[in-house]
Amino acid sequence: GGGPYARMQARMEKLVEKMEARMGDPQEVADLVVELLQDPSPRLRYPLGPGVQARLWARRLLPFQGYEKVIERVVGF
Repeated sequence: GGGPYARMQARMEKLVEKMEARMGDPQEVADLVVELLQDPSPRLRYPLGPGVQARLWARRLLPFQGYEKVIERVVGF
């Protein structure tokens, strides 16, 4: 539609399309879940997928506001 959020919605739809093209293999997640169900002491988090390590690294190095700015640029806001 042509409502007040039409531009934002169009940008988000493009972003989702780009993200879908770069997403990892769902089978990797399924395999990890099966493995974790058998682990008596699993960790809290398991970074998995393309680009996750880079995002975690950036989050650790940048102050919160700086990280938000990077995300805003990636998203296009």
